[in-house]
Amino acid sequence: MKRKLLGVFLLLIIFSACQKYPEIPETDMISNSAPEKAFTLNQTHDALARVLALSLTDRNVRLFLHAEIGKQFTSDFDILYDLIKDKEIITEKYGTVSFSGLLKNIASGAGIEFSMFDESVLRYRNLQISSPVYYSNWDPHDFIPMVISLPEEYHEGEKMAVKAYDSDGHEMMVLEEELNSPILLIRQAERVDADGMMRVDPDGFVIPEEERRVSAAEAYAFSEFYLKSASSVPEEPVIQVLDNDKFHDALAARRLMYAPGKTKPVNSTNSTGIPPGSMLKSATTALAAPDNFTVHPAGPYTIQLNWFQVAEAVSYEIFRQYQTDPNYLIATVDETQINYFDQNLSIGEHYTYSVRAVDAAGNRSPLTDGKESYASWRTNGRRDMIDRIFIDADCWKWCCGLFDGKIELQYKTSYLQLPGNTNVAYPGSGVISIGQKTKDQQRNKWCYYNHYMFPWDVRYNSYSYRFKMIEDDGDGNGTKIKLGVTFKVQVLKIVDISVSPGIEFTIADKDEEFGEIIIQYWEWRGGPKSYTDGYNLEPNKGKTRIYLKQ
Repeated sequence: MKRKLLGVFLLLIIFSACQKYPEIPETDMISNSAPEKAFTLNQTHDALARVLALSLTDRNVRLFLHAEIGKQFTSDFDILYDLIKDKEIITEKYGTVSFSGLLKNIASGAGIEFSMFDESVLRYRNLQISSPVYYSNWDPHDFIPMVISLPEEYHEGEKMAVKAYDSDGHEMMVLEEELNSPILLIRQAERVDADGMMRVDPDGFVIPEEERRVSAAEAYAFSEFYLKSASSVPEEPVIQVLDNDKFHDALAARRLMYAPGKTKPVNSTNSTGIPPGSMLKSATTALAAPDNFTVHPAGPYTIQLNWFQVAEAVSYEIFRQYQTDPNYLIATVDETQINYFDQNLSIGEHYTYSVRAVDAAGNRSPLTDGKESYASWRTNGRRDMIDRIFIDADCWKWCCGLFDGKIELQYKTSYLQLPGNTNVAYPGSGVISIGQKTKDQQRNKWCYYNHYMFPWDVRYNSYSYRFKMIEDDGDGNGTKIKLGVTFKVQVLKIVDISVSPGIEFTIADKDEEFGEIIIQYWEWRGGPKSYTDGYNLEPNKGKTRIYLKQ
């Protein structure tokens, strides 16, 4: 049941461009002023990786780690060293010995400094051994994986080489994109905090630090019992949906889920006065989930939800997830209503919504797939306006010139037309003039234009558009200009979509172009961030900013 539920969240992750679980800042837990009784964070990774690699020549060690990692106590293929260090293994060379004892014997025999490792683990309770790639392809009977030590300063996407060790004791440097076979990875766990407490609940939501009451040891004990009793659990999976008002009490009550001998919350009344089962979606019903569920910004600080009616439904329950808060009930509407406006939201914040139908007998349909949207200051369907433009003195000298006439700024935009992801240019051909200004009107000051652009309706257009500005210095078609081809669109989450062909146009050789910016629907009125004063363009010299409004 638990693994089927986790599959729902993994499916959503495939469509998102980020990870549902944010990275934990990896800090060195050893004070610089403290005596050297323990390794630093990176030294801890290196020591364990090096010794662990040597231990993998023993098939029983590989079988042991493969089985422990396969328990997926955090729902990923990983295990904490702290949870298995005292478990016994029958080894080929040392007989029956604890896992930690085995590593000490191997380190001693190989002349590897390991005396401070135990002290390091006490300060570093979420030291993790994981199999992040190709676990299903790993046959521990025959294959010996290399072990990688991940340094705390590592960041994905930067092509940083990291240390790896093989079972012969060789050290090498590898890149992430070079990996094509099973590996073991030593790092700090993402789903367990440094104190050994679970920071992500069974449904995948990040638990606020002050609410973390379940230890990794308890979660591990639960996973072990669940594996042993899985064949005797006949229930279909359910999706846990917590009411916001009961969230804190319910979160504390979740400790019962990890009690040995329990495969689901006990059916007694908890401190909220509500039986735990009443916070669960009905398991298997004939009631279908609402079809054609859509979510989009509607007006300032408002998101609109729409869906089709469901036969036999007498009401619809609407759920919202925001940042680390759980998926909680925000409204119930009757069967005649097939839309909902969620108001008073925060600009630039993303919200995920789901809807389910309820019939007269209280049966509940499955939840619709969660759809993400962002709140905005804009009103959907209206036109963005170029409010004002600032050109500093250096840029003014570059783009205008003392012998030129009036300044005439022009622009071209592109966006996706939905459905079909058709790349559309505005204007359709050539460029469009914002208007002419005298040099004194524009030099080193904000100059107002109040120019209307295309009507922006995110139901039919991408959530972002591309904008390029040109200063016209004369006729001609000597220089070809291309706009980018990546836009924000909504699948389940709002993700990047690249399309072709791109938009191209030509300008005169003497014309100056100010670079390209991307404008997103949910950004602040003053620019990409709340503290910015317009969008920064990228002229060859000086600085230029543009301010938008509706």
